[in-house]
Amino acid sequence: RNGMANLVTWSTSSEQQNDHFIVWRSVDGKIWTPVAKVPGAGDSKTLKTYQYSDVPAPTEVYYRIQQVDVNGAGSGYSAIAYVEESQTENGHVEISPNPGNGVFTLAFEG
Repeated sequence: RNGMANLVTWSTSSEQQNDHFIVWRSVDGKIWTPVAKVPGAGDSKTLKTYQYSDVPAPTEVYYRIQQVDVNGAGSGYSAIAYVEESQTENGHVEISPNPGNGVFTLAFEG
């Protein structure tokens, strides 16, 4: 958490026809709301890092990322990251890679 924001960070090792990412947020882990659309790199074979600053952010919240291709087809969702108040005081959430093949890394820095 950086002030009143939660910083959601993710990375990709490669991208193919990637149009954008959608950052989803939920306060209960059941009902999800898209809160950001982050442009993708299109085609890339190098590490790309993305981030979204959620302002003002709830102190207890869930996040997930969805990747969308140029043809509008969406991938599944990343792993879900749950941020609780003790983690949001001065850190951020990192979800990587996205898209992935069912293996994701969640990192909380505080």
